[in-house]
Amino acid sequence: MDKKIGILLIHGYGGTCENMRPLKDFLEDKGFYVYCPTLRGHNAKPEDLLYVKYTDWIQDVETAYQNMEAECSNLFVCGLSMGGLLALILASRHKVESVITLAPSIFVKRFIFKFAPIAFLFPKIMTPVGKSPDDPDIEGYKLVPAISGYNLYLLIKYTKGILGDIKMPVLIIQGGKDGMVLSPIPYLKKHISSPHIKDLYVKNAPHILTMVKESPLIFEKIYNFMQECENGKHF
Repeated sequence: MDKKIGILLIHGYGGTCENMRPLKDFLEDKGFYVYCPTLRGHNAKPEDLLYVKYTDWIQDVETAYQNMEAECSNLFVCGLSMGGLLALILASRHKVESVITLAPSIFVKRFIFKFAPIAFLFPKIMTPVGKSPDDPDIEGYKLVPAISGYNLYLLIKYTKGILGDIKMPVLIIQGGKDGMVLSPIPYLKKHISSPHIKDLYVKNAPHILTMVKESPLIFEKIYNFMQECENGKHF
């Protein structure tokens, strides 16, 4: 039996797989095998995040990757926000076809995140996840325990340390009206080792790039990039 061409989608911090559904549906219509795992502590109750470490999220996507790898001839990874960090981590460890990172949370804008490095001192205090003004209302948590912000901080720190191990083609997409994260494009292009990096800056797009009016443009860009990688056209 012929193996499939797969893409692993990874949702963001406090979010759910429903946030990735429009992209999932688009890619499935194009013939790809698509899977989006629920990260530990998500899609239940916020208090569940009290007992989750950033390494658990890495293990979740590692397990999903290994399950898909057995069924796929070629495998892409794509993540949104925190999921974009996890996609980069997978790309640093495995021979994926390419990695697509959507508004990755390398530099979090929100003022409250300045306290993330010491959030382990008050782990159970509930803090707002936040959103960009133009983002749609999405499924997911509105409040999360402070300790989960600390784990996001650790995940960001870890991700910055592995960028030099990414050798395959990379696509970075960022919205110009993102109220959650600063554009990581210059930083990632400087620190990722791959010579094959493309980026798309969508001037009027907010943070949740999979569920906004600009999404069709973004999805086409992702599809075209994947086709180029499949065909061996590394720009």
